[in-house]
Amino acid sequence: MTEEDRERKLANAEQHLKESRKSGMPGIGTGNVYQIPVELFTVPTRQIPAGWRKVWIMDPGFNDPTAVLWIAQDPETGISELYSEHYVARAETVIHTAAIKARGAWIPGLADTSSKRVSELMGEHTLLREYQQQGLDIDVVAKPEIAASSQRVSDALSTGQLKVQKHLQRWFFEYSM
Repeated sequence: MTEEDRERKLANAEQHLKESRKSGMPGIGTGNVYQIPVELFTVPTRQIPAGWRKVWIMDPGFNDPTAVLWIAQDPETGISELYSEHYVARAETVIHTAAIKARGAWIPGLADTSSKRVSELMGEHTLLREYQQQGLDIDVVAKPEIAASSQRVSDALSTGQLKVQKHLQRWFFEYSM
C-alpha cells in the first residue's frame, strides 16, 4: 500500500478508529460503550478551583472493585471535569469511606446499588445506611436513571461538556474496554 493510499484510508476512517489505524493497536474494546477519541476530552492534571461544585459517584462492589469517581463543575462554563478516582476490590465499607472523606467529607455522593451483586451481598438500603452511619452524604441513583446517564455521558464527552484529567488510569482503562 502506498503512503497516499494510507493517508486516504486514514482520512476516510471513522474518528474513533483513526489512532488504531495509525498505530496498529486496538483502541477500543469490543464491549466499549463510548466511541469518542480520548484526545477530545483528556485534560492535564490540576487542582480544582475553589467554588466549583463537586460530587462523587460510586459503583459499589466487593469481589469486583468498588469504583468511585469525583467530578467538579465550573460554575461559569458549566463544563464538568473528572478529577479523582478510587478503585479497590475486597475492602470493607470503612476503607471506601476513608478514601471518600480524604477528598472532602463535605462532598455529596451518589451510589448505583442496582447491580445484582450488591443486592445479593447486602441490599441497597443496608449498604446506603452503612455508608450514612459512617458519615457520608450519600443517596441512591434510581434504576431508570442509570441507563439514561450513559447517553448523557456520551453526549457530554463528545460535545466538550465533560473532561477527564489524564492521571485517572483506572477510568481510562475501563473506558478502553
